[in-house]
Amino acid sequence: MLNRALSLMVLAAFGLTGTSALADGSVGQKGFLKPVTDAQYLEECGSCHFAYQAELLPKRSWEKMLSNLHDHFGDDASLEGPGLEAVKAYLLNNAGETSNSKRAIKLLQSTGDKTYLRISDIPYFKREHHEISPATLARPAIKSWANCAACHPDAAKGNFEEEYVKIPK
Repeated sequence: MLNRALSLMVLAAFGLTGTSALADGSVGQKGFLKPVTDAQYLEECGSCHFAYQAELLPKRSWEKMLSNLHDHFGDDASLEGPGLEAVKAYLLNNAGETSNSKRAIKLLQSTGDKTYLRISDIPYFKREHHEISPATLARPAIKSWANCAACHPDAAKGNFEEEYVKIPK
């Protein structure tokens, strides 16, 4: 019993017990982002498209996007009043600048002083996806860069790690 307890303490000291947490998409592990848990954001934005983690863009990008929702990538996604204020508060309070995730930090750093509205336009995103051909992207199961969950099955959990990618045929 003492040997088992000592072994567990040694493993914990070296961080070797955290592998099961990785499979669950635990925050703070590798490049995992925080899963979206805000009900208002999920309802208002996630009802039309993947509810992107706020950490994927800096505050200035979210502010600009929210100021022009009447022309949200060609659609009218207008929000007003308390709904808009709740979504704005969630996005700004959880934007890239607030994240400890290595992936979010790399995304943020690669934006420089530019304000990107599309995550797929950010230089770090482009570097990470450079090997994806237009033909692959055009597959019916993928269709566009906006469909994160097509290749990242645990995207909603914040898991965008390459080892978990499954590109549909």
